[in-house]
Amino acid sequence: MNRIFRSKKPKIQEIAQGKQNLIYSGSETLAAIENGLDNYNSSIVRMLINHAPKEAMHILDFGAGSGTLSELWSKNHRLKPHCLEIDPNLCQILKEKGFTVKSNQNDIKIKYDYIYSSNVFEHIEDDLATLKDLAKFLEVKGKIAIYVPAFPILFSDFDHSIGHFRRYTKQKIYRLSEEAGLEVEHFIFTDSLGFFAAITARVLRYKLSGDRNSVNLLKIYDRFIWPISRILDFAGFKYFFGKNLLVILAKKSYES
Repeated sequence: MNRIFRSKKPKIQEIAQGKQNLIYSGSETLAAIENGLDNYNSSIVRMLINHAPKEAMHILDFGAGSGTLSELWSKNHRLKPHCLEIDPNLCQILKEKGFTVKSNQNDIKIKYDYIYSSNVFEHIEDDLATLKDLAKFLEVKGKIAIYVPAFPILFSDFDHSIGHFRRYTKQKIYRLSEEAGLEVEHFIFTDSLGFFAAITARVLRYKLSGDRNSVNLLKIYDRFIWPISRILDFAGFKYFFGKNLLVILAKKSYES
């Protein structure tokens, strides 16, 4: 979970291009939540690494937050991603951790072998424009990995409380990739058990807050439910449903 936004905000692609400024609501809450999701974050990074191009040298964490995933990437893969992050407070945290930080797209001067984004695109009103922009910074044989929440039927007060515009379907992902000049190389659902947890959250009208009870609840999920969910994913449920989905995109010119 890379960030918390206000539900009412300017278009993020405008912010990323330096047209507007935004300080996220809940930076401290973000840090507390990320610190309580060790298993979840480690699993996401392993999935991202497994789909990275061989010998990828230039990597970008789009919407890096406080750098939780980038730190794990650096530790497990011995490569430090560049971090694109628009919040000045989080940018400072990333710099203190030793990362190269880009505060908007105009700061990017190179092309990347691998661009990954975890729990960010659902916060972006015009996700197509943003995906097109990211494709411009991709090497010819590079890839983009996107991890987002799945199934609009699961959209709940929880999603609204953390600034989600949508949840994604397979059809939506394929349409986005087509319009952005990309092709889907890999597509799976993740967190099959979380699908039912999300249904429960919707029924109970659960909203995330930064209090100790919410953080403790996430820690319980991370420690006890997430590992079981991953087992179910490996058993084959990932091909049918899950709370989230992981998609790997490549340029259509990949084979040319």
